[in-house]
Amino acid sequence: MTFRDLIKKVAKQEGIPYGKTESIVNTLLNVISGSLAEEVPVRLKRFATLKPFRVKARNRYIPGSGATMKYPPKNSVKLVLANDLKEQLNSRTSG
Repeated sequence: MTFRDLIKKVAKQEGIPYGKTESIVNTLLNVISGSLAEEVPVRLKRFATLKPFRVKARNRYIPGSGATMKYPPKNSVKLVLANDLKEQLNSRTSG
């Protein structure tokens, strides 16, 4: 599902104009992004928790040249699925 598909589906389900729905979805994503940038976990009930974390600096071996390259530390996000979503996904694949 693309961003546009998501907006169309929400607009149709809720009976809201496309432009208004797009604005709402963009605001939601901006709020989530802002929280993660401030290193605040985002818990979306019955869906998932987004947890920001720091990846340590590390060295990587490059097979083609045999050299090593140092990768700097960086921020990332871990997605932890809610049990409700896990159950829903597993019930659909167990048939």
